Amino acid sequence: MTAPATLEQAAPLQNPVSGEPRVSVIVPSYRPGQLVYRCLDSLLRQRTSRPFEIVFVDSSPERVGDDVASRYPGVRVVQLAERAYPGTARNEGLRVAEGEIIAFTDTDVEVAPDWVDRIAERFEKQPDLQVVAGAIVNARSRHPVAISEWLLELSEFSPKRKAGPISIFATANVAFRREVFEAYGPFVDSIKGSDALFARWLADSGRPAFFDPSIVVRHYHRTRLSKYLRNQFELGRGGARNRKRFSQLHGAFVARYPVLVPLLPFVRTARIIWRLAGYDRTALGLFLLLYPLNLVGLVAYTVGFFRGLRD
Repeated sequence: MTAPATLEQAAPLQNPVSGEPRVSVIVPSYRPGQLVYRCLDSLLRQRTSRPFEIVFVDSSPERVGDDVASRYPGVRVVQLAERAYPGTARNEGLRVAEGEIIAFTDTDVEVAPDWVDRIAERFEKQPDLQVVAGAIVNARSRHPVAISEWLLELSEFSPKRKAGPISIFATANVAFRREVFEAYGPFVDSIKGSDALFARWLADSGRPAFFDPSIVVRHYHRTRLSKYLRNQFELGRGGARNRKRFSQLHGAFVARYPVLVPLLPFVRTARIIWRLAGYDRTALGLFLLLYPLNLVGLVAYTVGFFRGLRD
């Protein structure tokens, strides 16, 4: 586990819309590739009159933040001196963000043109809400590997799901009132799963997220089989590490009884089928059609879980 990265420099603030920012959008980055420019372009194309800021937090050895600062003078850049896991990068962004609403997305995501407006409107309509999660669409919906990755990871946030409370969220598309972090602290420094941990703490405290399917982002999933399997392995590894550290997490008993770990592919299969049968029959059909590919991913997750128990 790496030590928390230190804040090295922050570019001068230039809001895309003038005025004190109502919404701060934080984007963590580590070797993001060319997709980062699609992400930032989509944020700068927002159709809104609400002042908002974009905080880009990079820890790439190539110092991608320097290039972003040069290309996008309206983006506030935080360049970290060493590799940071996503939770730590988000915490560094929180240190400099000025908005009363804190929204998160990722470098491999393209947000809808009304994304900022819909986030702000949901909080305005329901002043008691603390966390709002949105829908995540697969931007590569014709590629089997990308479909499988979405099914295993993010189909819980299908736009076909009805609006309402949800016990989990993904930081590809979620927003908080600032006081949530003042009350519950920062994200945990973890290679994977810091958002799931934070979601569990909020749900256990009686503050579950509210899912709004009209707040939409498009996620560019992996298309190479090797990268897909590596990601599933790391997700499993991170899941095991987190469950060893935090007994309140769903499924933590599996970490205490490793003999149960081989059952994970079948348990997760049943949960996904049950979930998708409730609100997205099209996705359910894809899950069954691509089950051999999904099963390989589920097995990779399970192998990673075993590795995480030994870390």
